[in-house]
Amino acid sequence: MRRAVLRSYTDWTSYDGIPRDEFALDPKAASETSLYEVGIVLGDGVRWTYGFELGARRIEGEWLFAYPKGRRQVWFERDAGREKIDFPGDRLHDRARLTRSLTPDALLLTRAGNAGHEQLTPVFDWFRENLVAHELAHVRVSGHGSDYWKMLSRALPASRQLKAELDDLGRRVWMGDLVKEAGSQERMPRA
Repeated sequence: MRRAVLRSYTDWTSYDGIPRDEFALDPKAASETSLYEVGIVLGDGVRWTYGFELGARRIEGEWLFAYPKGRRQVWFERDAGREKIDFPGDRLHDRARLTRSLTPDALLLTRAGNAGHEQLTPVFDWFRENLVAHELAHVRVSGHGSDYWKMLSRALPASRQLKAELDDLGRRVWMGDLVKEAGSQERMPRA
């Protein structure tokens, strides 16, 4: 996902197809789309959800949502079946400039980050500055089993503690604890 966000605009071409990870246990997966989504928290404490869906030759969907004060704000939604990208409200500046040079096989977030878009660059930068240890561990170990966590803990000693905090946060979200606390300014713990 990191490589896709950082390099889709320069590396992907429709004639070569879009590189994507297909589900290996299902022979039909090669003809289906691949979906990627991540939840992040930026320095200001606001939670974001960013994702995209890849077809063999084009971006089938892409979305970015923010959750200031626990309420969802749609920043953009892209669907290959619609002619235009949906930018609800007036939140996002320079929409015409972003879409004018966008191609069907490149991510909008990549284009925005490469162009230094004031509002979207912090989300793009999160991919640039984070996930490096994660990606390096995957060079040697596939999946997220015990071998992966051993490899990651060698590269990033704090990863065990961070994983425990993330597991706890996931449990609390799953159980609805953070929804109940939406009025409070709950923030993810920092390393």
